[in-house]
Amino acid sequence: MLDIKNVQSGYGDIRVLRGIDLHLSSGEFVGLWGHNGMGKSTLMRTILGYLPAKAGTISFEGQNITTLATHRRARMGIGLVPQGRAIFPHLSVLDNLRMGAVSSGHEREAIVESVLQHFPRLNNYLDRPGGLLSGGEQQLLALARCLCGQPKLMLLDEPTEGIQPSIIAEMVDTLHAIRKATGLTLLLVEQNQAFIGSLADRVLTMQKGVLINESSTRDFLNNTHAFSTA
Repeated sequence: MLDIKNVQSGYGDIRVLRGIDLHLSSGEFVGLWGHNGMGKSTLMRTILGYLPAKAGTISFEGQNITTLATHRRARMGIGLVPQGRAIFPHLSVLDNLRMGAVSSGHEREAIVESVLQHFPRLNNYLDRPGGLLSGGEQQLLALARCLCGQPKLMLLDEPTEGIQPSIIAEMVDTLHAIRKATGLTLLLVEQNQAFIGSLADRVLTMQKGVLINESSTRDFLNNTHAFSTA
């Protein structure tokens, strides 16, 4: 589904990604692990087009999207749940979801209703402003809003940061259920090793803008000390 070859990117003259090769198959859940400042979020922003690739190619479902506009990548089926959630705090939960489904036209309400089946907690707060939800509930809302855009590939950036354990467990169960129901593909950036281990089929480790290791989830969890300097 996603094929990245020798991608380099950064901010101005500062190069952050130094030649990334990454391949995701349809329906695969892949974890991307590493400490802050290693380039994980930069890679996410480059995949979606917020940052231009200075070298290399990005292909999605066989189509070269390296220079494609961000909104066109989104319409092709790439969705992002950014670090910090970035919901609309003054809009109700329901209107946040409708915003996520805005490109779906007359099917918008049906899509929102379908997504809400996976988020029973949010059904209790549909009329409440998103900004009045707890941090964990806002993260669930951000996930649900992204899914209302019907992505084939979800980019999920640091979703457990500052979230209570009960919501983290709920996110794990929800994402597994959605994967089973829709065949969703997921690229997960995370520092919480247990969370990655509960979702990912395999784990990539990033250090200083390059991928230095790929391992099975079992090996990653059994050898976390080996990545302590990653």
